Amino acid sequence: MKPVIPVVTAVLLFAGACSSRTPSDDREMRTADSTIVVREDVIPEYLEFHGTVRAGRRAELSTRMAGRVDSVLVDIGEHVDEGQILVTLASADIRLKRQKAKAALALAEAAYREAVKEAGRMDTLFSQDAVPEVRRDRAHLELAAAETRVAVSRAELSEVENAATYSSIAAPWSGTIVDRLVDPGDLAAPGRPIIVIDDDRARDAEVYLPVDVARRLSVGSAVTVSYNHAVHTATVRRIAGAADSGAHLVKILIRVPEDWIPGAPVVVSIPAGAHRGVVVDRQYLVMQGQLTGVRIQTPYGQVLRWIRLGGMVPDSTGKVRYEVVSGLRPGEEVVVR
Repeated sequence: MKPVIPVVTAVLLFAGACSSRTPSDDREMRTADSTIVVREDVIPEYLEFHGTVRAGRRAELSTRMAGRVDSVLVDIGEHVDEGQILVTLASADIRLKRQKAKAALALAEAAYREAVKEAGRMDTLFSQDAVPEVRRDRAHLELAAAETRVAVSRAELSEVENAATYSSIAAPWSGTIVDRLVDPGDLAAPGRPIIVIDDDRARDAEVYLPVDVARRLSVGSAVTVSYNHAVHTATVRRIAGAADSGAHLVKILIRVPEDWIPGAPVVVSIPAGAHRGVVVDRQYLVMQGQLTGVRIQTPYGQVLRWIRLGGMVPDSTGKVRYEVVSGLRPGEEVVVR
């Protein structure tokens, strides 16, 4: 009878050989649906600077007269129209000042009318040699003084009426309320902001650049601005005429889309040459914790390979792409998920 032990051993060895082909943790065998061939591209180089989104116009509204806040008609986040009343101040003091100014004007006008009559009477008497010349001259001097008092009283009343217009604060343009600094009952002081409003129609990215970098730009220059994983090609709108004396940086304003939120951080990329390398779209990346990989098509199926990324590469179509520093070579096929 033939022994069977060698046969069993062969079966076990074959099974062990099959089990040794199990993919490791960083490899996964699959059937590819579609792939793209990785090619070497010309990758533009950029200098990156951090900036902040600002409203194209911002107004910090205050009053020119001191007074108690009577009502606040808006709150943070509300949209307002040009000319809309935002805050009103208590106007009791203004009413009293108006009454006082009107009474002073009425008294000055009455004195003026009497001075006109007296000057006319003195002219008549002087022509008849009934009064001396000095008496007539004194009457005309009093008429001039009365006329001046009328002018002063009218100016004081106009000043009060002008101050009354500051008892209500109106929106200088259509926009959004971004800050409310008073409540009813607070004391409003001249020059102290009450309401802050941003213009909705324009947004700028504000960035400060070194002098040598700023000299490369001019109004209308194209730059790339990244915000919340979105890449936008923008143009320079304003360049400060001088650098800050302390930090030696130049303020640059770049026009960005209107739906970008003021105060949000952005990254501004300034062109600075080019080099050749491998670029991959963000949609092809596999993220697992701190690791980033791509699926490579091989004759045996798909293989998950870990790669190291460089910076984001702007794309005119709006796609988010990254340079691959290591782990991927031109000619390899990346699986499109």
